Amino acid sequence: LITKPLYTPEEQSNGLNPGMGALSLDTPYEPIAYPNSTQINTADNNYYTYFRNRNTYPAVSFYLPAYIGYDGLLANNIVSVRFLYFNEDGSPAATASSTPTENALCTVTINPGSDLGLNEYCLTQVLGRWVFHGHADTLLTWEYGAVEITYNVQNGPNYVYASGTTDSSQISLTPGNEFYYLTKLARFELLGVPQIVYEPLFCNSNRDKLVDGLFDLPAPIRENFYNNSNVMDATNLAVNGRPLASMYNEDLTSPMTTQSANYDSDGDAIPDLLDPAYLWDPPPVVAPFSYTEAQERFVFDDQVSLPQIFSSHEFRCCVKLGESADSDNRCCSGNRDDNGLCKLPSKTNLHVYFNRFISSEGTGTDQPGGGLNDTDFIPETGEPKLSNSVQTKIRSLGEAYCESGEVRSGGAFGFYNANNGVNFFVINEEITNEEDPDLIRKYSIVDSTRDEDADNESGYNEFSNGYRWDHQLYCR
Repeated sequence: LITKPLYTPEEQSNGLNPGMGALSLDTPYEPIAYPNSTQINTADNNYYTYFRNRNTYPAVSFYLPAYIGYDGLLANNIVSVRFLYFNEDGSPAATASSTPTENALCTVTINPGSDLGLNEYCLTQVLGRWVFHGHADTLLTWEYGAVEITYNVQNGPNYVYASGTTDSSQISLTPGNEFYYLTKLARFELLGVPQIVYEPLFCNSNRDKLVDGLFDLPAPIRENFYNNSNVMDATNLAVNGRPLASMYNEDLTSPMTTQSANYDSDGDAIPDLLDPAYLWDPPPVVAPFSYTEAQERFVFDDQVSLPQIFSSHEFRCCVKLGESADSDNRCCSGNRDDNGLCKLPSKTNLHVYFNRFISSEGTGTDQPGGGLNDTDFIPETGEPKLSNSVQTKIRSLGEAYCESGEVRSGGAFGFYNANNGVNFFVINEEITNEEDPDLIRKYSIVDSTRDEDADNESGYNEFSNGYRWDHQLYCR
């Protein structure tokens, strides 16, 4: 947060916008000025969130914006505070900044210009809202100034969401990449297949909470999932032959509790088990570290709250893709083209259709693209593996067997506008949506009816029309 206005005070006096510049997705609106019992400058009836003038308005009071994040005890997501100083034309002053001292008492009964010392700030609560007071250093030479607050971003790493402490159990999780979410969410397309395992998705902003609506639990919290789930312990590892992590990274293969697991997934030269970027719950205590200490948790479909899609025990004999049938329902795909050949209809999820546990189609060297073979599937789930070679085979099968002859990927992730009711930001300069929309959009998963990214065929309409998961291919 930098409260410097877009235009200088002199430019504002000539009628230009008095609003704050440097707005962004993480700083979506400027603070609201707090009305002190006595104006900072009794000759000026306006309230400002920046130091309007070194001589006549050297102090500020404003409500701390909710996006900075705080609980009822502490404004515990503020990392640092600085005062910035500018010349009349908006250029940095000779001394461009100062680091103010925090006044812990924060006894501001009149206004910060009267009650705080030079180069001081404080935070206090007024009717449950945090208020920031600041008094700039008027011994320096400057024309006007601003407050800069560096803070932990909500849903970002280090965000503290509870109790005002820095206890690691109350600090937000580091978000995964899109594949972390896509692979886990797309697996719910296989509900009904008995051997499929489903893993938890915890909220980045509160690691104790699960993404709601997925699992049949009394409440969507970590403790309930742990109490009602299976754990990949030594016994389950011996049965399965490898940990769940192997579904995503085949380098992680050993089921042995004595096997060191010093993998460096993010390439930062810190083994995963020692890397704070990875949550091992509970954390390993004694070396040698092993996969069992990862405490991988999972459930089967009886613990999922969503309806089943496939039958766990029924199967059908039907006409394969590319062959002739006398009716649609004779085709395994349930669809024929105009020539009476069995083809896949629009919106068919090719990764689901060619799943090893769903269909025997697409295998064999005589199939388009060379066909799928045993090594192209994830053993635990029957899903086609995430690799360029397998993706190329799936695409070839789709182009041959989709009725349209065309394939596309899903559209869950895209560059979407922030959905806080504000779809316009001013960022350093007068930049509007039309001139550079990427400055106000964020790469994220669809979560609003207003999410649309036409350039990447992503968003609410695409997702609702059946084109869901970006790592999977569909018939157009």
